[in-house]
Amino acid sequence: MNFNRLKRFSILILILFLVFQTICISKVNGAPEQKMKGICVRGEDIEKLGAKEVVSTLKEYDYNTLFLLVKNPQGKVFYKSEFLPVESDILGTLINEAHNNGLKVFTYFPVFMDKNFGLLHQKELMQHISGSKDDYYVSLLSSVYLDYIKHFLDELLQYDIDGVSLDYIRFPNGSYDFSNAFMQYAQENGIDTNKVKNIAYKTFVNPADWKSLFEAYEQEDKDVVKWINLRNNLVKDEASIIKKYIKSIQPNIDVGAFMVARGFRYKTTEEAEKISDSLTYQVVNFGQFSTTFSGFDFIAPMVYLSSLQENSSYTPLVIENLKSNLPNTPVYTAVNPFNISNEETEKELFYAFQYGEGAILFRFPLFSMGKWIFSSKPVPQEETVANIKINSGKESSIEFIMKQQDFVPVFGDAIFLGPFLEYISIKFVIDSTTLIKNGTEIQMDTAPFIKDSRTFVPVRFISENLGAKVSWDGDTREVKIESENNVITLIIGNSTLIKNGTEIQMDTAPFIKDSRTFVPVRFISENLGAKVSWDGDTREVMVEIFKEF
Repeated sequence: MNFNRLKRFSILILILFLVFQTICISKVNGAPEQKMKGICVRGEDIEKLGAKEVVSTLKEYDYNTLFLLVKNPQGKVFYKSEFLPVESDILGTLINEAHNNGLKVFTYFPVFMDKNFGLLHQKELMQHISGSKDDYYVSLLSSVYLDYIKHFLDELLQYDIDGVSLDYIRFPNGSYDFSNAFMQYAQENGIDTNKVKNIAYKTFVNPADWKSLFEAYEQEDKDVVKWINLRNNLVKDEASIIKKYIKSIQPNIDVGAFMVARGFRYKTTEEAEKISDSLTYQVVNFGQFSTTFSGFDFIAPMVYLSSLQENSSYTPLVIENLKSNLPNTPVYTAVNPFNISNEETEKELFYAFQYGEGAILFRFPLFSMGKWIFSSKPVPQEETVANIKINSGKESSIEFIMKQQDFVPVFGDAIFLGPFLEYISIKFVIDSTTLIKNGTEIQMDTAPFIKDSRTFVPVRFISENLGAKVSWDGDTREVKIESENNVITLIIGNSTLIKNGTEIQMDTAPFIKDSRTFVPVRFISENLGAKVSWDGDTREVMVEIFKEF
């Protein structure tokens, strides 16, 4: 009897484990979520316009996430608090309005910047190398402030928010923190603080040379390196503590962080035209580096081109660097259109979606928003129609020829968040294993050929280079091709193609040769939305598509 009970209990545990495993696998291997189309909103804008109007406008222009500054640098909050000063009570209303309209609500707040706390706890503030203090900047060593933040989070996480993004979890710059508490902390970690302080004084205090501390770090001065590493590790540790506390209350909530995005083009001060363009500048000043937010649900580098004095080509550098160091962490590029042309802003947004997982714009209603509506998916070199809508009330339809370019034409009076289109051209020659994609040669392990007056290509090469995903079921001998809008199923030896549940008859069937599945290029490409052309003289096939993301 006891043995049977134990057996039944063991079977139940096994079933629960398998169910749990299935859920986990489904979450990992399932279809990717819609890319981030977020925008930061200040409480005063919601008060002025009303939550309903703000949400309605954002929904109309294709945003899917609203980031509310829920506690401002003054330390005032935008919900009904029992212990913090309240600027206004709008969070609950905003959440209801947003969720009813299919928008997520993320909150963000500057972590180590709180004037309300600073005025009450002067001893808990950072100190400038000159000896002065700023009421806004709270010490990263303050256990009193950490308890204060936890109390704030206890209140905030009672609301049905979808995510939290930490902002300003760093040092203001390398001239902070030289408080007695931090100097003692550094001494306990074996650092010659007098030496570091003298170098920092020369760097940041009049007449400041703005180079000594950076050069000492690059020259691997023992105490300066220890000092910088101590600061960096402290930022990382504090970020981790806060993230874990949030997760302890709301395990399923997304927790991310905004981070400074300097130094991704030049590693050292010697390489950069200006010290402020180097990675050394970022690490020494702010205590943030590429792996600071390891383990977070997302990272949002603030690629503000105007303040960085950069152009849109800087954006892919930032995203690719972060993804190489944090390969499993989504990167949402934070974009500020201020003082940047609409063309450069749209390029930056395009790169944010092409290389990363979306964008967060700063901030509503700083700029005019636009919306593209295509009557049909554009085809390269063919006339297409688009409806242009701008939040100033302007609306018009235009006809144009979509050329070989990476994104839709730019209109000067609005910024369009999407859709974004990537032009892909694939050229290959019959019986050649060289495929040319957007001018770059790619070697295939087998060549396309002509059979029964039809051109056949390896299904994986053509589909994946058009941005689709290919899977094979050996039991049913089925090939599944999945793109953004289409699911195509083929069966080896069967001339019936199934597209989104609808059967389409081909005049030839896919087959296997040399352990590779070959498919008729025109049927597959055109059903993925591409245009196919043939040059009989050169025996070249050209496949072109605008891939939307």
